[in-house]
Amino acid sequence: EPLTVHAVGQVSSANGARPTLRLPSLAPNRRRLDAAMLYRLAEESGFHYGPQFRTVERVEIGGPEEAVAYLDPTPIDDALDRYLLHPALLDGALQALMALLADRRHELQGASFLPWRFGRVRVLAPFGRVPRCARLRLKRIGVRSLSSDFALFDETGEPVAELIDCWFRRIELARRGAVEKRGLRVDLVPLPLVEDGRGPDGVGEMLRRLI
Repeated sequence: EPLTVHAVGQVSSANGARPTLRLPSLAPNRRRLDAAMLYRLAEESGFHYGPQFRTVERVEIGGPEEAVAYLDPTPIDDALDRYLLHPALLDGALQALMALLADRRHELQGASFLPWRFGRVRVLAPFGRVPRCARLRLKRIGVRSLSSDFALFDETGEPVAELIDCWFRRIELARRGAVEKRGLRVDLVPLPLVEDGRGPDGVGEMLRRLI
C-alpha cells in the first residue's frame, strides 16, 4: 500500500546555545505529588506505563499553570549515552502534565491528552547530558486540546533541551464517555458458525487464526 505520513518536521542548526524559554520561579506554597499518586492518576486516565517509562520521582506544583518534575533514569535498562535525549526521560517530562490537570479531573471527565504537535524542539550543546528535572508551563487549555512549554535540565541545573508550543489533543483512553470519542475501542464482528461444513476442529483452527 502507499506510504502513510505520520509526522513532518524540519531539522536545522540552532542560533546559539542559550535557552529561549523564560519560566518564572515556582511559588513558595507549592504542592507535591509523588510517583505513586502520579501513576495512579495516569491509570485512571487510561495510561498504563511500563516499568522503564516510570521515570518521574515526584512533581512539585507551583500553581494551576506551573510545575517541576524530578526525573529518575535508573528504571531505564538502556545506555543513556546513545541518545541526545532519551525517550523515556522526555516522556517523563510530558507525564508531569497530568499533575497540573489533577485538580480538573471532574471538569475533564477522565479525558486524556496525547501529544500530537511540537512547535519547536531545541537540544542545547554540549549534547548527551542526562535530564534530571523538567519545568513545564501550561499555556492554553480548551475543550479539545491544550498547549504547554517544557524545559529540561541536568543534575547541575544546566539546560538540556526545550520544547516550545507543544500541543496535546484530547482523547478518551479510559472506558468512559461515548464510544465514538474513545481513542481505543473493541468492535465485535459477527462470524459464521459451522455452516461452511467445518467440524469442531475447523472452528478451533479459525479461532487460533483470529488470536
